[in-house]
Amino acid sequence: MSKPPVAKLTTRAATIALAAALVACGADATQPSTSGLAGHLPTTSLESPRCQVEGPNVRCSVRYAGGGGANDVTSLAAWSLSSAAFENQPTTAAAVDAPGFIVPRDGGNISIDAAYGGWHSRAYYRFALAPGRDVIALAPALTVIPREPDSRTIGDVMIEILNGPYAGQTRTTLPSGYSAFEFYPVGVPFTVRLSKTGYQTVTQSYSGIADVGGAPLYIFNIILPRTP
Repeated sequence: MSKPPVAKLTTRAATIALAAALVACGADATQPSTSGLAGHLPTTSLESPRCQVEGPNVRCSVRYAGGGGANDVTSLAAWSLSSAAFENQPTTAAAVDAPGFIVPRDGGNISIDAAYGGWHSRAYYRFALAPGRDVIALAPALTVIPREPDSRTIGDVMIEILNGPYAGQTRTTLPSGYSAFEFYPVGVPFTVRLSKTGYQTVTQSYSGIADVGGAPLYIFNIILPRTP
């Protein structure tokens, strides 16, 4: 198995990923004005953990920002793992062997969290671990959002993965247009087919979920024209 990409996650990456997601969703991604917000912005925060693959293990660090600077609090933070991509669920797939150092146990997909100073943050990448095998870096999900030509989202659309590791799996979009194939590998080509009565069936291929500034860009908007 080839070694997965290293996931180095930063506060700047969060800004880039959020801006990219807003653009993908048709939102205005220009930098908002902070005029008048002095005294309301948080003076401290816990940055997203920075993680890198080390063979079958994952090593992470985290910094706490405050007082005009940021300090490494890896050894002081409380580290935890989740079996869910977005929620908190117990897992036996891996364990925290030392602060920020994750080792495989039963094997499976995990999210990595850190807590310090009343703050909680989650690494932007997820990981697949198994004893004796190199870790695979994952996006939280592959999210496909069908849209009308005027950008309105479409609910109740069947989304099928036609190839790749999730081939044969399907999801039906919520009224908001949201759907998610959780724990999706980055950089793996995939093809999706979207179908709904009253709309044209659309098949779209992609080269994979890309890394944007240290975070996976996993939201894909697809126009679904109505049937003439």
